[in-house]
Amino acid sequence: MRIGREHVWIAGALTPAAIRARALLWSVHARRAVPELPRAGRKLMPALAGSPDEFYRAIGYRRVDAFAFRVDAYEALSDAIFAYGRQGGPFALTPQLITLAGDPTLWSVLWRRLAHVLKRQSRLAEPRFTG
Repeated sequence: MRIGREHVWIAGALTPAAIRARALLWSVHARRAVPELPRAGRKLMPALAGSPDEFYRAIGYRRVDAFAFRVDAYEALSDAIFAYGRQGGPFALTPQLITLAGDPTLWSVLWRRLAHVLKRQSRLAEPRFTG
């Protein structure tokens, strides 16, 4: 069992087979067809317009605007941002943060979502982009 800043999860429950099984259980409970599932091992996927947040939570993903992150990837990114924020003052967008985000174009979307949680725990400033 893993406990993060916003999620509690079991790492073994994030395997493709476990995700498929939970998606099927969700579809029976919700009386809806199973939405498109992430490809095996994918930590980030586009969130489908008609898919409710409950579906993503059921399969171990966290919806962030138009994207869905696997909860372990979301928590890893959250931890990294928190660590940089604890250093005090603004910080640059690093290759590590880009790698954890999965796509540099997602940074502003993720920053807005994670910043509100992390600001409760430390003083974070808007990141400076390195180039």
